[in-house]
Amino acid sequence: MFDGHNGNGAAIYTKENLLNNILSAIPADLNRENWLAALPRAMVAAFVKTDKDFQTKARSSGTTVTFVIIDGLVITVASVGDSRCVLEAEGSIYHLSADHRFDASKEEVDRVTESGGDVGRLNVVGGAEIGPLRCWPGGLCLSRSIGDQDVGEFIVPVPYVKQIKLSTAGGRLIISSDGVWDVLTAEVAFNCSRALPPEAAAEQIVKEAVQAKGLRDDTTCIVVDILTDKANLTMPPPKKQPGMGVFKNMFRKKTSSDSSSHTDREYMDPDTVEEIFEDGCALLSRRLDSEYPTDEEFHRILERAKPTGALVVVDFFRPSCGSCKYIEQGFMKLCKGSGDDGAPVVFLKHNVIDEYDEQSEVAERLRIKVVPLFHFYKDGVLLEAFATRDKERIIAAIRKYTSPSSPRPQSEESQEG
Repeated sequence: MFDGHNGNGAAIYTKENLLNNILSAIPADLNRENWLAALPRAMVAAFVKTDKDFQTKARSSGTTVTFVIIDGLVITVASVGDSRCVLEAEGSIYHLSADHRFDASKEEVDRVTESGGDVGRLNVVGGAEIGPLRCWPGGLCLSRSIGDQDVGEFIVPVPYVKQIKLSTAGGRLIISSDGVWDVLTAEVAFNCSRALPPEAAAEQIVKEAVQAKGLRDDTTCIVVDILTDKANLTMPPPKKQPGMGVFKNMFRKKTSSDSSSHTDREYMDPDTVEEIFEDGCALLSRRLDSEYPTDEEFHRILERAKPTGALVVVDFFRPSCGSCKYIEQGFMKLCKGSGDDGAPVVFLKHNVIDEYDEQSEVAERLRIKVVPLFHFYKDGVLLEAFATRDKERIIAAIRKYTSPSSPRPQSEESQEG
């Protein structure tokens, strides 16, 4: 879905080029599993490339983008702007995109202001402030989009990306522009269209939104049913399950930084949806640029580390995590049949924090939402910890800790700081 503003040039250009850019960013000859693992990275690269290429058109228009790729039961969503994608599966509701309006994201306001931008409301005669928060100059109320080069470098094209896998029960997606979400919660949208086929469901959601606000502008909706032999088109209403821990469910609850103008209640069911990838950092493209190692390169680096004899087989990993699979496979290949009792040993442990509420002291200190970590230990002492997706830093740590001059563990006193 492409919701253009200040003209339709960016929306049309993105519609015609984004998919090809995504496919071009994925290495050739990958099997299906590796193709899906490479897809989030490719979508980020494609958003950035599409925006850069559009700049040569010297146009001031911009567009939101909510791009969804469905492969079997795996759904990958990349989004910039305020069009949103919501999933209902087995009675639970999941938000698969972010709202990049300044009013909905304090993190984005902080990012822009810390970079030198100015975020505020429109000043009218008498000093009164009206309307939504906007970035000045330009007055755009979105922090991320494709296009909008007249607004400045603070508006970035880096998408929020989420990849999940459904159970065999399937699910229903609603992808809508802000005109729908400004007046309808996700729960209302699903309820008003329940048991209708996709096209009729989309029409009903638009009808409900138009009746509520009296205008049809920016009111577009797509409904997609993902069905299997076991799926039931007449899905039950969401189950109300308050108090379930966010880490235990492997999904984050919405906070003030990513909520919409309406507070949507989210219901979690850990047996329904498996999260594979999630990242909304505005600097994500820098971590996934050409210097970021591919999985094949990662394995080759592990091979080059073999002469040190310093690694052991990884036996702590989450099977559903793509990064874990690649790293575990690489270590298995590296360590199979080798052993050097005299070599220093570095234990690599995947620690999924699933017992802490997001408001807990531990989560706050670690600044963690739902990010599994790889921990580097030596002689029982924690040296460093990295997010599983941060392969570049994991590789650097492997090189550092397996070299002849690998650092000695810090004392407990030095670690406390």
